[in-house]
Amino acid sequence: MRKALSRAASPPVPDAGGVLPAIRFGAIRHAYPTRDGGEVLALDGIDLTVRRGEFVALVGPSGCGKSTLLRLLAGLEKPTRGMVEVEGLTPDAAGEMVGLVFQKPTLLDWLTVERNILLPVRIRRGRPGPADVAAARQLMAMTGIAGFAQRHPSELSGGMQQRAAICRALIQDPEVLLMDEPFGALDALTREEMCFELLRLWSERRKTILFVTHSIPEAVLLADRVVVMAPRPGRIAAEIVVDLPRPRGLGTMADPAFQSATQRIRELIYGDAARAAATATTL
Repeated sequence: MRKALSRAASPPVPDAGGVLPAIRFGAIRHAYPTRDGGEVLALDGIDLTVRRGEFVALVGPSGCGKSTLLRLLAGLEKPTRGMVEVEGLTPDAAGEMVGLVFQKPTLLDWLTVERNILLPVRIRRGRPGPADVAAARQLMAMTGIAGFAQRHPSELSGGMQQRAAICRALIQDPEVLLMDEPFGALDALTREEMCFELLRLWSERRKTILFVTHSIPEAVLLADRVVVMAPRPGRIAAEIVVDLPRPRGLGTMADPAFQSATQRIRELIYGDAARAAATATTL
């Protein structure tokens, strides 16, 4: 049973259609203390709203605060200043409304795949019931690992382990899914396969997804909107709406609109160097 939910400090603001946002960052500033008593400013002045069911990707140079935003949203850290909301609640109150997928699967090798997937249920509510087991098996079937339920993580490929990690994040049917470079450790072919698998899962379940990646093509392929972050202290440099039809597949990457969006994002991140490289390839 979910714990009592407390509202955020300020009332959530509905969008133009009267719908509350799934995610809201307001005037976020976050600094990490240093050993010499100073601080490193990771984020400064972040304002971002994500609609329910929207897929938003965060891209930007290393150290710009992308992962820190996810940690604030998951309640793993508190902002130095500003407001964070999940469905109008504080991250602590949102609890199991948020699922989190890391770059590495972080599965426990002494547990079977099925027991790894059910671990969040066991931690929050105790022994999983029949409905929890049924939900885990449905997720494994959806992600193509149903035949490996009683295997251990070391017996699975990297891609299959990440599928299990996604199942674990979805087992409590969260409203919001946070994904921190979930395919970054995979080989190129498996990474592409997992992108299409994630698109399929998102189209079936329509979770709100905030997805951190260093891959610009990956961001454009997956997202409704790409948020480009500037170097530390992290700020939002631009938001690019991805005007590509869904469902998306291999043909999407050949679409001129796909190429245009990826080039625009490269220019925002790399500036003149990206424009020069693009010009050189057309000569």
